[in-house]
Amino acid sequence: AAAAAAGTAPTPTSPPAQLGSIPMFNPGQMTTPLHTPPVLPGTTATAPTTPHHPVAAADVDPPRVHWFFEHPAGGWVPFSQRDSDTLESKHADTSTQASARVVTDGGRCEVDLFSRLRIALYWPQPHQYPVRRGLWFIKSDDEVIPFPEDHAEQIEYEFMLGMTEGQWHRRVELPDGNLILLRNDSLFILYEKGVGAAVLPEPRAVRRGFNEQVDRGEDPQQAIDHLVLVVAGAVPQLPLLSRLGYKAAGKRVGSLVDCVDSMRYFSREMVDAHFQVSDGSKSSGRVEYLPVVWSHAFDGQRDVKRDLQDVTLPSIRNMRVFLNDALMEVTAYCKDMQSIVSAVGDSVNFVIKKFMDKHPQFSGTVSLVGHGFGGCILFDILAHQEEAKAQAEASAAPDVSDAAAPASTAATSADVQDSGDEEDTVEESLKAEDDPSRTTLEELLSKIEMSEHLEVFQKEQLDLTALCDMDSTELKDNLKEMNIPLGHRKKISTAIEELKKAVEDARQNLKRRQDDARRQREQQRNERRLERRLQAALAAEKAAKELQQQQLSSPAKVVSVRYPVLATQATTLFLLGAPLGLLLQLQPASARTVDGDFTLAGCPSVYNVFHPYDPLAYQLERVVEPQLPANHTPMQIPHHQGRKRIHLELKGYLKEASKDLKKEVTQWAGTAWASLNKAFKDHVGRPLTSAQADAPAPSVDKLPEQSARELSIGKLNQGRRIDHVLQEDPVELISEHLYSLRSHESYWQSEDTVLFLLTKLYGVS
Repeated sequence: AAAAAAGTAPTPTSPPAQLGSIPMFNPGQMTTPLHTPPVLPGTTATAPTTPHHPVAAADVDPPRVHWFFEHPAGGWVPFSQRDSDTLESKHADTSTQASARVVTDGGRCEVDLFSRLRIALYWPQPHQYPVRRGLWFIKSDDEVIPFPEDHAEQIEYEFMLGMTEGQWHRRVELPDGNLILLRNDSLFILYEKGVGAAVLPEPRAVRRGFNEQVDRGEDPQQAIDHLVLVVAGAVPQLPLLSRLGYKAAGKRVGSLVDCVDSMRYFSREMVDAHFQVSDGSKSSGRVEYLPVVWSHAFDGQRDVKRDLQDVTLPSIRNMRVFLNDALMEVTAYCKDMQSIVSAVGDSVNFVIKKFMDKHPQFSGTVSLVGHGFGGCILFDILAHQEEAKAQAEASAAPDVSDAAAPASTAATSADVQDSGDEEDTVEESLKAEDDPSRTTLEELLSKIEMSEHLEVFQKEQLDLTALCDMDSTELKDNLKEMNIPLGHRKKISTAIEELKKAVEDARQNLKRRQDDARRQREQQRNERRLERRLQAALAAEKAAKELQQQQLSSPAKVVSVRYPVLATQATTLFLLGAPLGLLLQLQPASARTVDGDFTLAGCPSVYNVFHPYDPLAYQLERVVEPQLPANHTPMQIPHHQGRKRIHLELKGYLKEASKDLKKEVTQWAGTAWASLNKAFKDHVGRPLTSAQADAPAPSVDKLPEQSARELSIGKLNQGRRIDHVLQEDPVELISEHLYSLRSHESYWQSEDTVLFLLTKLYGVS
């Protein structure tokens, strides 16, 4: 770059010894002009082309720069257009510090321009996310790879030489051994270094500047009205990243962050397509989705997984692995419930507090989304918030228990009061002792029998403090000027020096005694504190023994768990494919607490969303209201395009047609039966059957029906419907078993699911 700025060519470097089987460029063996194209395997040498017309450097359009970050699963992901423009502006700003951080991803991440790293703000990053400024790119069918920045500058320099000199077929030998051939101002080819001498990679197209369409991005300054925290159980299956506008290796990665990115992407699409947000609406900002990444070190998990693998049948392997993972989640939660709820609660509180620090003006709603077993954990935490708050308030009190609590509390207060009184007593006793600093000049002169000179000192307005502040030489000079005899001067100066020494000794002694008294008080406090802790430990041990005795005498008793207190109240809980209904239904009848009167404290709305083929999903309404009829079905979530899927429309049409046909047949049969009965009565004199045969058959359309929307399902969701089922895709009708595993991961890339969440957040039907 420096050479280009100076208008001189860079110093040629020695080429690599071998680039696959491509003949390498060697200036010392030139037999053709510099810009003669190389002779590649399978081709023949061609004559030099006619030079193009040179172009002034100022007339060459600069390449369109775009910024990328590397995904841990492989592949480079482009930043949104807004973030890329912001990064480029900060990069070009010479006044910006080299280590400045730029906010990206709507405020969820930052980019360190100095280290070229993308840093997440709300979740831990087990891997680094390198950042690259893209000028030149390798372009394939569905992948864009930016060259390293130093390589791109080298290619750009050769390109500018070709444009200004009008000479092409230029070879650019990169530091990694690859070769770029610039055939003309619009055709560039990459020849990669082969691993073996016999096989060479296919040449790849190279492009100058970024010409792809990317997401417009989010404005970090835009107000946020709804915060949605997403919690998952085990690592969920991930969406196709190609639907987000880019591709990574294998199209799948192992992080909840990418799943939430998918929901956020579709949420913006659904808001643009279905919501007209204005200042007069319920929400004028945006919805922020944040993943809650938590981890739990379950010691026995590996052993359980190995044991399950030993007994797992080899048939339908994918299904059995899926079920094994689900069983491991249940096993881990039952064995170490305390650790898991603490880990999830702490992670949720961390994200909430971090978000509040970044957005102190936020006054919107907070909702929770639980996928799979994560929904069961969230429901368990929310169901015990009142208990958790009571335990937290009790923990804030003095750490004592049982009958000793009042006495210990009183003793603690008395200790504090006694400690303060004792300190005041010590200070007063020290001040009451003989203090040389309280001696007056009259007392000193009287003590050494020099009282006749008191008037002289008073006339000069000198007190004992002023005399003590003088050094020995200054004191002797002042006494001499006061015409005090020499013998008296020596006696007075000696007495003052002795007094100064006595005052200093008294001060040191006072400080030493104060330190001793302070250490003694601290030791007494430590002894009392140790005694209280010992009493608390004995009380806790006693309580633990009693709890153990209760568990031994009643094995079915639930083990006590201290649930975390969430940093804020959640207004809505969304369950996505959660087996909560199964776990609640399997509880013993004596331990069941969820019924028609059950509510989540501080969380008035609960929605159970599931795919009809999801093997982990269970209904929740029958747990709340066991008296529901056998033909009770969940509410169907509308299609995001405002209609039912084609197979469901056909099914509904056939159902209505069969109902109409049944009605017509019933009416015809009733009329025919009445005519036959009348004819039989005219000939025989009596009816064919009893009088009930004359009654018309009941009409199908008059049967009592109750609209599904009019049902009242307990208090868990304020009487509203809880279970909501997605519409299956027509292709999934081929085999329910085949698509059952995919259904559990379908929520992340489901427009219907995201639109359902938005309708509940915005409060529209």
